[in-house]
Amino acid sequence: MLKQSPYMRLAWMMFFYWGAMSTLAFHVLLLQQSGLSSTQVGFVTAANAVVGMIAPPLWARRADHCQNMKRVLLCAFFLWAVCNILLPFANGVRFWALPLSAFLLPCLMFFRAPSSALLDGIVVQGARRAQIPFARIRLWGSLGYACVVSLSAFLLRRSNLFVPYFISTAVALPLLWMLFHQPLAPKEKKTASGQKGFHPGIPFFFFLLFNTALYMASNATSTFTPYLLAELELEPTLFSTFAGLKTFLEIPALYIASRWTRPKAMRVTLCLSGVLYLAEQVLYPFAWQSWHILILQCLEGVAFGLYLSAAAPYVAHITAAQWTATAQSWVTTTLFFGSILSSLLGGLFSGWWGVRSAFILTACVLGLSLLCFFLRRNREVE
Repeated sequence: MLKQSPYMRLAWMMFFYWGAMSTLAFHVLLLQQSGLSSTQVGFVTAANAVVGMIAPPLWARRADHCQNMKRVLLCAFFLWAVCNILLPFANGVRFWALPLSAFLLPCLMFFRAPSSALLDGIVVQGARRAQIPFARIRLWGSLGYACVVSLSAFLLRRSNLFVPYFISTAVALPLLWMLFHQPLAPKEKKTASGQKGFHPGIPFFFFLLFNTALYMASNATSTFTPYLLAELELEPTLFSTFAGLKTFLEIPALYIASRWTRPKAMRVTLCLSGVLYLAEQVLYPFAWQSWHILILQCLEGVAFGLYLSAAAPYVAHITAAQWTATAQSWVTTTLFFGSILSSLLGGLFSGWWGVRSAFILTACVLGLSLLCFFLRRNREVE
């Protein structure tokens, strides 16, 4: 079946990849279990984000140079799987008064961050050749992540933190097999815009600006909502329950948006996603009940699903085909850059004026960037 259907082959690749990435939900818990303070966990998280900014362009440049994203992705993902299975074992080993896992996590990020961009590049190219909407493939990634995280969280209550890492590594094995047997994509012909190097142009710059602000908002939600719950004297673990529901809501949003495949429609979809994220950030300071936060989390699930449906194909449309991996890698870089800005600035604002001020900050930044992205006339998508 997988050999006969390009759609199912690409869909299963997304499912297994994001299912394997389910351990993202357990990294902080692993560090906390090793005895690290919240400040030390913050430093490790910041180091991961810096590595996440640097790694994707390095790997993507190599992939575009040799015009073989599959081989580079196979290498990066295999090394990620090795580090992933070693991580819980390293948590019990001390080095310079820190668990070895604190040093291994940035190594893990060095392989994970580029693999996401490379997979998006492969799937975008495959979807284009098979004339399949990218969103209908990407929704399988959300489904895989939601299913494996839910299973791991359920089993974690009856076991220990080794289990989520064993499960995610097991889920990674089918994808490694598929990548090994995946046929090479035909090399893209070089266009005039891509003969001398990667020159993305103004539309791509405005998208990166918008993308940075969007992930500032997304990171503010994941970082500061648990503190908001604590301020309301609610159980902070409620956030993980809300986050699981949010992930499932990405799926119908991806399915609906899969019908909007024209370049201009993709740009409108991105703007709609930005508006929903902006509404979420504006409303967070007025959340005083648990059901308020639940509604806002559901709103973010729809917004992120719309974003996922359009971001990768939009970037592929406004950049030269032979620089697909490089373009997607810069999108990943701005993801981590936005997360760092949100953590640092939001943390300062939260300390000065309370946790709700962090959401006001990201709302202002996102509003300005969304306005620039919306007003910028983009001839490539007319």
